[in-house]
Amino acid sequence: MASPAATTAAQTRAFFGSARFAVVGASADPAKFGFKLTRWYGCADSALSVKGLVQEESKDKTPSILGVPCAASLRALPDPRTISLSVVTPPAVTLAVLNDARDLGVPLVWLQPGAEASPEVAEWLRAHAAAVTPTAPSVVISGGPCVLVLGDGALAEARAEKEAAAVTPARI
Repeated sequence: MASPAATTAAQTRAFFGSARFAVVGASADPAKFGFKLTRWYGCADSALSVKGLVQEESKDKTPSILGVPCAASLRALPDPRTISLSVVTPPAVTLAVLNDARDLGVPLVWLQPGAEASPEVAEWLRAHAAAVTPTAPSVVISGGPCVLVLGDGALAEARAEKEAAAVTPARI
């Protein structure tokens, strides 16, 4: 797992290189960040695919938000090993999400500002920074800007990198 240092261009490219995304902490309330983040994924690019929303600790659970089905927990999402996960939850919930992500093999996690704002989450990040295992997230982005700040540029970079790799001739 990458260290919990500031977000790097390589981390954001890896995150947006995913074909599937999920948001933990999604909300149907347009005033909440969980809704704004979900809407960004839907509006940023028609090829972006949010495959699941998780409404952990929400009193206002709904079957879907902006047409995307909601799950009660990260464990209820189909095939979590293939998603990049945005987390916009209170720190107490974030800790459980990080443990579930580790246990389920979620490869890329982006903690949105505020989600990581507790000594317990900081300690989890320190403790797991060197623990690269087949099930641990390979990248946890934290301590930096949110997806709404870096997303458009990082998404364009990730796409350009994929396109360049697809047209690079093989060396013989």
